[in-house]
Amino acid sequence: MEQSNPYTSTVIANDVPAPYSAYRRLTVFLVCIVLSTPALAASAMFAAGLAVQSISRPLGYKLTGFDVLANVVVVLAIYAWTAFMVMGICWIRDRTVARHWPVLGTIAGVICVLACNVFSVTVIPAVILAIHLVRYHWAHSKARAGAST
Repeated sequence: MEQSNPYTSTVIANDVPAPYSAYRRLTVFLVCIVLSTPALAASAMFAAGLAVQSISRPLGYKLTGFDVLANVVVVLAIYAWTAFMVMGICWIRDRTVARHWPVLGTIAGVICVLACNVFSVTVIPAVILAIHLVRYHWAHSKARAGAST
């Protein structure tokens, strides 16, 4: 496998240059993050609000079904955004991630969108890039797994 400059072109598993340079991938990723900042901030505020609420509850408070669901959604949202960031950073560096990141990240993201019953316009750039990232990492992990056997 030949080596190349990661800032001008990248090489994938079968020695075919990737269609985009690391700078272009970084630019696309940062634009999607900036456009999705309100959705990311809303997730963070929801998590912070639940944390403050759980701290301020009196001892012996019994959790309702909504409290449990809200806490599960917060954990899933944190995982979905973390998976998006991990897959994006590895995509910029032309590396593949373990298969659990695209699979569980997709499941967590879909559950969060359905549980919140909101599909904000600010999430659309991240969702479009996430679809590409899942396809990229899934295809490349299968190609590299096949090449190693």
